[in-house]
Amino acid sequence: MKTGCMLCGAPLQYFNQPRTLACAVCGERFQADAACENGHYVCDACHAASAGEAVVRACLHASERNPAKIALRIMRHPAVHMHGPEHHALTGCVLLAAYHASGGAAELETGLPEIVRRAGRIPGGSCGFMGCCGAAVGAGTYWSVAAGATPLSRGAWADCNRLTSRCLLRKSRRMAGRAAASGIRFRPARRRCVHRAANRLADGVGRFARLRIFRRKPRMPGRRLPFFRPQA
Repeated sequence: MKTGCMLCGAPLQYFNQPRTLACAVCGERFQADAACENGHYVCDACHAASAGEAVVRACLHASERNPAKIALRIMRHPAVHMHGPEHHALTGCVLLAAYHASGGAAELETGLPEIVRRAGRIPGGSCGFMGCCGAAVGAGTYWSVAAGATPLSRGAWADCNRLTSRCLLRKSRRMAGRAAASGIRFRPARRRCVHRAANRLADGVGRFARLRIFRRKPRMPGRRLPFFRPQA
C-alpha cells in the first residue's frame, strides 16, 4: 500500500493543533491536521478526486491569471498521468480559469465540466494518429465554451478554429511528440503541449476577448520544468 505524500512521497507529519494550510492541488484553505515533510497538504476532496474532478476543482478555486501556473499545479496530482488524455481537458480548463481571473465573463461552475465533457471525446494519441493535438483542440474548446460558439456561429466559430490552428502550427514547428529528445533530456509530449498551449496562446486568447490574461509570458526552459526527467 502506498503511504506518504501523494504528491512527492515524503513522510507525513501530524500536528498537535490544526493549522490553516492551502491545498497544494486546488489552492483552497482548510484546517489541516497533517502535511508532508516538504510542506504539501492535499484536502480530502482532492485526495479522492479523479483526473477530471481534480482539474475542475483546482480551476474553480484558481486566482492566477497565468494558465501555465494553474496547469503545473494540477499536473502534480497523481490521477493526472504523464501521457494521459486528461491533458486535453486540462488545457481548456486552465485557460477558462485564467480568463475568469482576468475579468472575463465566464461561468466556471458550468463551463469547466462542459470542457471536461467535450474534451473527453478526443482520443488519446490523436496528435500522431489523426494529425491533431488534443491539447490544441482543448484550447479551441475553451473559447467555444467561453464565447458560446456553435457550428452555426460566425465570429466565435472562426475564433475557435483560429485558436486551435495557431496552437497546432506552433507545435508542428517543434520536435515530434513522445519520441522528442534533446541531448539526454526527454520531453514528455502531452505536458509540453499543454504548457505551450497555455503559455504561448493565452495572450492571443486574451486579444479575442480584449483582455490581457497575464502581463508577461514566463519563459520556462526544459531544465526548470518540473515534469522534465532525464532520459533512461
